Amino acid sequence: MQRNNSNENTTKTAVLLGFMNFISAPISGIVLGVRLGMGFIIAENVFALYALHERGKNERALSNLATSGASWFGSYFKKAEPSSELVKQIEANKIENSIKNIVTGGGAVADEISSYMRVQNRR
Repeated sequence: MQRNNSNENTTKTAVLLGFMNFISAPISGIVLGVRLGMGFIIAENVFALYALHERGKNERALSNLATSGASWFGSYFKKAEPSSELVKQIEANKIENSIKNIVTGGGAVADEISSYMRVQNRR
């Protein structure tokens, strides 16, 4: 499988989430009403981000292992000095790693959809 760079995966993930919201927002707004429709859209986005994060964790196993190792060792520094720069850096790395997982997962799902569409068009 071809490896994509981060900018391509970011674009693919944004298009995937945007298309999902473009399709579901009018339908849920009309069928469920404004309040319930917004709740449905928020829940749908939370589920989608979680699913993409889990997919990205499977795609980036080594990077996640390094981040979890740094977090485990960083827990000792948290007890000693909770406001130190090292602890702040470890927390920032966790957030950055989660975003990279979502982007990688979104790129992988978009690649699967595009390859499925290519196969269907050949028939």
